Amino acid sequence: MKTAAAFAAAFLLTGALPSSRVYAEEPAQQESLKVYEISMSDLDPIDTLKRLVIPERALVDDAVAMENVDMQSSILYAEGLDRTKAGLQTVNVRVNLAFTADSGSVGYSFAETIVVKMLKESAPQLKLKSDTVVVNNGDVFNPTSYILYIHDDSSVLPVLTEEDNVDMSTDGDYRAVYTAIDQDGNKTVKSLHVIVKTHDEVIAAREEAERLEALSLQYAMATVANGMYSPGMSPYNPYSGGWSNCVYGAWQATYDHLGIMLPGFGNAGSWLYAARAYGYSTGYYPAIGSVAVYSGHVAYVANVSADGSMCYIIEGGYLGHYNERWVSASGTGTQSCQGYIYLR
Repeated sequence: MKTAAAFAAAFLLTGALPSSRVYAEEPAQQESLKVYEISMSDLDPIDTLKRLVIPERALVDDAVAMENVDMQSSILYAEGLDRTKAGLQTVNVRVNLAFTADSGSVGYSFAETIVVKMLKESAPQLKLKSDTVVVNNGDVFNPTSYILYIHDDSSVLPVLTEEDNVDMSTDGDYRAVYTAIDQDGNKTVKSLHVIVKTHDEVIAAREEAERLEALSLQYAMATVANGMYSPGMSPYNPYSGGWSNCVYGAWQATYDHLGIMLPGFGNAGSWLYAARAYGYSTGYYPAIGSVAVYSGHVAYVANVSADGSMCYIIEGGYLGHYNERWVSASGTGTQSCQGYIYLR
């Protein structure tokens, strides 16, 4: 077999003697290269390879008649076979054929360089952190964050694809499908149930803001109709209580310093959620002209220290009245800071 991947032994002994072992020349060149497939889970791949190689040899070598071959007693030696590695391998084999006692044939050996494909029949491993997740309406859906691990027995990671119909702007139930495919085409499919939900706090804050905005509009229309409104006049603050109320103070200070009429964000605890719902950016670092939101308090940030560790706030509701003071960026000393609403 004179191809790049199949070579025969070196000598042919003529005038065969009963006690002599005969070595084969290369049989006629084959049109195409034979690839032998063996499972990586095969407990005796050498024996399997022997039972594949010998019949193929018989097809091209007149000296090998399968009816005379003692397959059990024949021996195959393989050099370069790695049963733990999936994919194509070049393997040097040498076969010592044994014949049945009544065949009258003498011993016969041949050598070849062959191609073996080790098949990994098990599918790749793909595990998700959970079968179901609840995500917040308005957040970004990151499908890879829900994968616990992906693994394959070969040295090459499987190809991973993900398809979903998740709409993060609409509450509802959705499905994300993950598929891991190894080099041999084995695949594992996992499905993730995705529930998009709006926080109850956001819903409540949105409803309260809409109610307060409606009241503010009604008041503004009434003041214009009665001739009570004039340019430069401070608009109607949607919160009651004056400076004894922290939400009144934060709203009023924002308008006084920036000229911004905030919508009604509800009580202090809902301001972060409501601001996000209205499209305002939020974060954990103070900025001049932002609103600091604490665990049960809000205040306008009028100044920030050079290192960002301190804030100068204007607030209502401090001992029941208007107040200004420097506080830590992480809290007032009695209440921790939950975040900042950026207004510009």
